[in-house]
Amino acid sequence: MNRRFLFEAPINDYLPNDVKSRIERTAKSLYNSPENMAPSSQEFSGLMFNLPNIESQNRGELQELALITFFNMYPDIKKGVDNKKLIVKATLGQGSGGRKLEQEVPQSKLQQVKQNDTNFDERIKQRHIINALTQGAAWRDGFNAVNNIEDELNSIDPRLVALYKQFSLGARRFYWENTAQLERMAQSVTGRVAYCDVYLNSDGIWVIEAAAPNFPLLMHELVKGARYYDSIFTLPKNKEVGDTVMGVADAHKHEIGAMLYGPALLEQLRFLWDLQCKGYSYDIERDLLLTLAQEFTDKPNGVLEYNDMMMGVFNNDKTHIDNFLKLSQEIIDDLNYDKEKEKPVEKIKFEKKKPIEPIYDEPEDEDDDDEEPNDDDDMSWMDDIENEDED
Repeated sequence: MNRRFLFEAPINDYLPNDVKSRIERTAKSLYNSPENMAPSSQEFSGLMFNLPNIESQNRGELQELALITFFNMYPDIKKGVDNKKLIVKATLGQGSGGRKLEQEVPQSKLQQVKQNDTNFDERIKQRHIINALTQGAAWRDGFNAVNNIEDELNSIDPRLVALYKQFSLGARRFYWENTAQLERMAQSVTGRVAYCDVYLNSDGIWVIEAAAPNFPLLMHELVKGARYYDSIFTLPKNKEVGDTVMGVADAHKHEIGAMLYGPALLEQLRFLWDLQCKGYSYDIERDLLLTLAQEFTDKPNGVLEYNDMMMGVFNNDKTHIDNFLKLSQEIIDDLNYDKEKEKPVEKIKFEKKKPIEPIYDEPEDEDDDDEEPNDDDDMSWMDDIENEDED
């Protein structure tokens, strides 16, 4: 394997320099915006350290809200859970998970697969494109999920919404300003602060297992899990080739670049769909991306055609954009036709659990047996934890 891959995310290698520069300039202008200045990297580290302490007394409810929010975003996954075809686990806490996958593919295995599959390098490139879009959705939709559940969060703790928005805003600056350090950590560290694993268990059931030290990161990991689950069905049918593609492309050292550039790449696709495709909606986006990749699966050089089209779109090439939009519209029409036959899915509601008050036996009162017990024990409180500690 090329040594530069140890410290450099491959999606960066595939993007032209002007595209990378454009994305970086846009990102910096957003987190340096005077109207909504992002927290500094130091302040972000402080939030990362303090949020678990603030959340600790409501961890169970926040964990429940994360799952409800996730299922409302992806009702098909909830249906899979109800039908016992999927398992979703979401853990909010300060524990870290070990890595399930080896982070390096043996050279002997790599060479053998490359000899048997002439399109192997293109499959790696396709996987990096799809992983970047997966991270883009996790960033955009995972962190932004807070905006759609402000009432629910306020019912748990009124401090959370503002803190979560600052955390999400600060994450962008933190990743751009500490890229090299984060890539080295991803390369060398065995544990994971936040993660999502998607795997088949011993019963042959797919599991989406997410864990994170705070709520915004947990939503990020859950959304990543949903998109990663979809992406498994874009892999080649040959299991040995598919496993090797994942072994090379899905290593944690590549996630940093995907997180930096993925949001902008996905946003570019969304802009084109919104502007040019009739019937596009967020509800069908996952199926749209999945079908786009699968359209090329059975063609002899399909993976090469897919990569050329997607990279052409990212590079604002008109011919590739026209082809992309034409194919997207055909898929959207088919998806919406099928969707019309489906029964509308009712959203799951989150209801804050009221604290259970102890029940006491009424004391005997010889003078007035009908006197009502005193119900004057409203235990509302606020714990004003300062957010100024430095990591």
